[in-house]
Amino acid sequence: MAKKKKKQTKRKSTSKKSTKPEKKDDSASTFWPITGAIVLLLLAFLLLLGSFSAGGPLPEQMFTGVFQLLGNAAYFVPVALACLGVWKFKAEGHKVPLQEFVSIVVFLWAFAGWLFITFSTTEALTSGANGGGG
Repeated sequence: MAKKKKKQTKRKSTSKKSTKPEKKDDSASTFWPITGAIVLLLLAFLLLLGSFSAGGPLPEQMFTGVFQLLGNAAYFVPVALACLGVWKFKAEGHKVPLQEFVSIVVFLWAFAGWLFITFSTTEALTSGANGGGG
């Protein structure tokens, strides 16, 4: 007996591919970077208030935390945050270049160390040398 051959039929695709290019919405892509810049400026303002012991418990506690971390260099953190916020507004694409961000962080870290070494008391240096912190 001979085997029956199956009929093969080609199916036509019913989906049509769109050849129109998709448009990007520029207003949606700039919302979060601008929001980040506003948050940086707001943090700078709150830390500035906290440095004068004004503005309530939140700015004061924020400044106290930054002061415990950086010492007297904490007074320059509001300036650094304001610079980052302004750069974020002015930069193309509303992004702070990595080089500027790293340079500000390294400056604050080195400046905090320099201030401690230059202006610390003898008791703090002795305590640090004995392993008790500064």
